[in-house]
Amino acid sequence: MHIRTALQPAGKEAGSPLSGRSIAIAETRRIFTEKRQIMKAHIKQKKLMLLLAVPTILTVLCYGCIFFCFAKLGGLPLDFSQDYRTVQGIENIVFLNKRGCYKRCFWGLKKTDDTVPADMPHVSDESEDRLQDLIEIEHTLIQSVYSPNQDYILYCEIDYNHYNSGLTDDEYSYYKVYEMETGKVITVFQGYKNWYNLVWTE
Repeated sequence: MHIRTALQPAGKEAGSPLSGRSIAIAETRRIFTEKRQIMKAHIKQKKLMLLLAVPTILTVLCYGCIFFCFAKLGGLPLDFSQDYRTVQGIENIVFLNKRGCYKRCFWGLKKTDDTVPADMPHVSDESEDRLQDLIEIEHTLIQSVYSPNQDYILYCEIDYNHYNSGLTDDEYSYYKVYEMETGKVITVFQGYKNWYNLVWTE
């Protein structure tokens, strides 16, 4: 005869299949509960990181936009458009002012150590006349010059009242290339208060 001890629940014999199954179920529940708690902790951590990251990203973007606007209005040579890459010989176009020589790069114009001969022409009357016969100039044409092989005409237009401010120096410059073969006009650089002489070296 089997005697049930005081520690054994009524109806359950020690080592019975029912007792083992109960232990297995309890262990499964414990593991499931632990995993759920770990998942909840991870979710809380991700939410906290997201709550911290979003304001930081928005702040950086806000300050970035403010800096970019002030930089553009202040005349920094910034232009992130990439159309200039389609122009053959773009690396030989020099933007020249009293501070030195500049060339086109990814973010706008970068200063270089290039030197331009004093007698190299910045303006070509012949190219200007030809250009006005070929296209309609949108703004005021300031200067133009042929590329060395005359496949392009490089020119500058200025909008003298770009922001309708009425100021005398409210000038927005467009530096463009006219492709003789296709008739396509490509803006290689543009900027507010960016004044340069243009030279296309060989």
